[in-house]
Amino acid sequence: AILRDDQMILGFHQAEQMKGPALTYFAPDSGKRIAALKGQGLEFVAEMPNANGDTAHGILLSPDGLAFNIFEGNLDMDSP
Repeated sequence: AILRDDQMILGFHQAEQMKGPALTYFAPDSGKRIAALKGQGLEFVAEMPNANGDTAHGILLSPDGLAFNIFEGNLDMDSP
């Protein structure tokens, strides 16, 4: 399922290639959000760069294994 409004897009996913359910948050400023969370002491299990080489995607895991993905994305689903 994907839920969206004019401020954020949330995706709730579960697939065979995933180890469990995942909540995905898309925002154009995800790199700044990831940096802020890391500054508060959260540890990401994975970080991936965007086309410019900047950190733009990150994955956190809850203690019970829920993945929380923070991905760079455009809030306008109609544009590329």
